[in-house]
Amino acid sequence: MIPLEERRSFFEKLMLVYPSFVYLQNQKTGCTFVEECLLKFCSEPRLFYKKHAVLVSDPNRFCFTNVRDPLATYRSLYTYGLDGKGTVYLRLKRFGFASLYRRDSDAFLGWLNFILQPENANLLADTYTSHISNMVGLITWRFLRLACPGFEKESLHLTDRQALFSYIKSKNVLRVVLRQEYLRNDLSRVLSKHLSAQFPDQTGLHEWIYGSPVINASSSRLADVKIPDALRLKLETKEAILYAHFYPDLLAEKSRGGESDLFTLDMT
Repeated sequence: MIPLEERRSFFEKLMLVYPSFVYLQNQKTGCTFVEECLLKFCSEPRLFYKKHAVLVSDPNRFCFTNVRDPLATYRSLYTYGLDGKGTVYLRLKRFGFASLYRRDSDAFLGWLNFILQPENANLLADTYTSHISNMVGLITWRFLRLACPGFEKESLHLTDRQALFSYIKSKNVLRVVLRQEYLRNDLSRVLSKHLSAQFPDQTGLHEWIYGSPVINASSSRLADVKIPDALRLKLETKEAILYAHFYPDLLAEKSRGGESDLFTLDMT
């Protein structure tokens, strides 16, 4: 048994921690649905819980998280902000940029362009600097905070994309990533293939996964808004790591190279 103080040093900033695995909740990707499933069916005792937090070190456990098409995530963030909700909206409002939110497609395109500008990065999160924003977009940055313990601090010192790639390869703790677009199938697969011992009621588990509505599901009003080619290219460049690894079929142009082999994951 790990001493309590030692466990706290590992897990006081974690998300959903069990003796044999850690689930890291990535915002706006279906994580509430996964969380409810784990809480309902896992036979192990829950050790620690803190929603939307990050690892402070490698927990030496099976780790997994979610991902979502970055463009869909941005649409969801914008729609959330139209309702006066979300960290991004609240920060932009605090810094005097609430006027970026209006209920029309042109406003969304202006907001997206604003979000992708490196000089605006620090408005979105204290440790999301213009330096790291030159290498990755906000959605990729959020993902890497979960994948690589200590990423926020270390990212301040990464000199270029090659240094970033090397860091990800050496520090990634994720074994599996659930895609929001295939959430039920991906979740069912990971809990039967990798964690079946921790989820002994496989029949009830799969019935729940395929029979329950997705919690907090959001349908963006902006799904049909056409993204101009130049803005789309900027988005794909900033979020190239996620697109190249998880959504290569959505890329308008091929990856610049190097982004698609950063994570050693079981996606089958």
